[in-house]
Amino acid sequence: MLSLSLFIMLLAFFIVLNTISSYEEEKVKPVLDSIGATFASKVTEFGNDLPSVTASVEKSLHEGSTLDKLESLFVAQIPAHKAQLNQSSGTMHVELSFDDFERAVIALGGGTRKETPDNVEAAELLEGFFLPALVALMNNNNTGYPYRMDVLVTMDENPALIENQNPQRMITVVKRISRVAQQIEQGGLPEKLMTVGIKQGKAGNVELFFRPHIPYNPLGEGEVP
Repeated sequence: MLSLSLFIMLLAFFIVLNTISSYEEEKVKPVLDSIGATFASKVTEFGNDLPSVTASVEKSLHEGSTLDKLESLFVAQIPAHKAQLNQSSGTMHVELSFDDFERAVIALGGGTRKETPDNVEAAELLEGFFLPALVALMNNNNTGYPYRMDVLVTMDENPALIENQNPQRMITVVKRISRVAQQIEQGGLPEKLMTVGIKQGKAGNVELFFRPHIPYNPLGEGEVP
């Protein structure tokens, strides 16, 4: 009991001491500099610059553009893809498996799927993440314009020939594309910011094209905000 009483008194003493103490940055900075110079392998210089929350080239360091964030999203959620960025034109081309893209949009975007006991926790963490993140990045572009996405599913033959020779196959593909497009629209992406289509290419793939959506001004008097 005596030891416990002494411990409680000592704890109360430090609580009171911490309560009445004050913080003086001018006195703390030399101490932190000394500790950093002694123990750190790389000394960090303290300055008055704080993280910027405005679009400033001088202050906003390593924030990344919308395309960088979109690419990071695909790397994190769909690693098996190929991406080409063109920062000068503000465009990005992504090629990936249509199955992977459909699974990310529908299965992780609110659809149903089978889960094993080993991946239940991981599935809960990823549930609904890809689609909301994709829509949020496309709607919040630092240039002032949202991004649009063109979705082209590739088939091994000319789509026109497939439609004539095997219409049931074409109907199946169109239904899959429509389902994905509907899920994306329900996720919050306006219809005007997305187009879908079919082209000849590697079977089972889908190509995504991201570019700023700048409304057309028929009067030709500058850009429409």
